[in-house]
Amino acid sequence: MNADVLAIIEAAYAESGDADEWLDGALAAIHAQLDQGGGVLARRFHVQPASIWQSATRASGVAPADVAATDRAAAWLTDLPPPEAMAVARQMFPLAPVAVRLSHLIGPSMMTHLVTNYSRPVADSLGVIAADPSGHGCVFFRIEDKPLRLSRRTTALWERVAAHLVTGYRLARERHGKAEAVLDPGGKVLHRENELTRDNASTLSDAAKEIDRARGRLRRVDPERALALWKGLVSGRWSLVDQFDSDGRRFVVAKCNSITSRAWSVLSEREAQILAYLAEGQAQKLIAYQLGLSVTTVSDHLSRIMRKVSVGSRLELITAYRAYRSQQETA
Repeated sequence: MNADVLAIIEAAYAESGDADEWLDGALAAIHAQLDQGGGVLARRFHVQPASIWQSATRASGVAPADVAATDRAAAWLTDLPPPEAMAVARQMFPLAPVAVRLSHLIGPSMMTHLVTNYSRPVADSLGVIAADPSGHGCVFFRIEDKPLRLSRRTTALWERVAAHLVTGYRLARERHGKAEAVLDPGGKVLHRENELTRDNASTLSDAAKEIDRARGRLRRVDPERALALWKGLVSGRWSLVDQFDSDGRRFVVAKCNSITSRAWSVLSEREAQILAYLAEGQAQKLIAYQLGLSVTTVSDHLSRIMRKVSVGSRLELITAYRAYRSQQETA
């Protein structure tokens, strides 16, 4: 990954006309970081309880024949009998931000089947999947002509990038994020809606200051630290996005952009968010980064959830939640 990884995050939060336009902008930004000479592909998807939708493949620097091969591979998935297609879809599209080898998700035999139509040898694919428990997401990936290994450091970096891509995609797709505060780039609150408390405004101010720091000198001299400062959300609720007035002055707008998930009614919105990501196999550290919380806060919420639903371990909690979610989806 090159130095200016924050360029991807800035593209993730850029205004766009629709979700496809957003995907093109994000693809252009991610191409500079992910490409190793063979180009980068992207597509949107929606995994529902009984069906899977995928958009046409978008590509940057990829041969047309390989774009067509990717579309054929996607069509193969939707042509499977529904139960089998859904089982494969749940393997291929984790509903959380991840960076992963495709062969790790689906296994070598299915990998071999999927790559038969490509114009060049394919050994694997590195995918950056940006999705959330609503089932909506997008994936950016490159084709590998030799076996691929991912270091923990590389994986952690791309997962943080993916956390921003999924929040930016949610804004682009839903297009109704309510603006609750306006700040200057240095974090001064210029306006807040009446329902926004002073404590919340202070939290947003602190987050804006951290983002401003990340976008300064740190983005060049310590991009990993810059990425760590710019969290996926603020307090699990807000995205901070740039807006410009007619004179070109930049403002920072706090927009509501929380994830939705199906969970027990006894849980708070934040507890439901944390549980939904935990059920997708996310580590506490990444959940904390995505939601803009501390790891300790996430751990405390998980302990509270287990007490509320009367389970003794996180494994038992995940099992019970997945069963509940399946029941709700088929009801």
